[in-house]
Amino acid sequence: LGALVDGVPELLAAGLALAIKKAGDFEKTLSVLQATSQATNEEVDRMRQLAIDLGNDLKLPATSAQDAAEAMLGLSKGGLSVHDTMQAAPGVLELSAAAQVDNATAGR
Repeated sequence: LGALVDGVPELLAAGLALAIKKAGDFEKTLSVLQATSQATNEEVDRMRQLAIDLGNDLKLPATSAQDAAEAMLGLSKGGLSVHDTMQAAPGVLELSAAAQVDNATAGR
């Protein structure tokens, strides 16, 4: 039993560190998205929730909230309004999954 427990604290610490990094990356992407799109705090909250929802969508396997946020960032950089970005994001993620291309390519 002792051998099974050895290394568990390190494994938990590594997992926690990865989760914290991913959360930080997600928030950074949303911050850049807000600056790029000139979205209000309320709009960013709606985009955050949409990204989380798309990351949990079973029709979009291997898509994370970070992927969804990056897709919306790409659309925003392309000049779409906040509303249009949010409307287009699911289709971009579906296209990138179906065509096996990255979100930026699918959003062009």
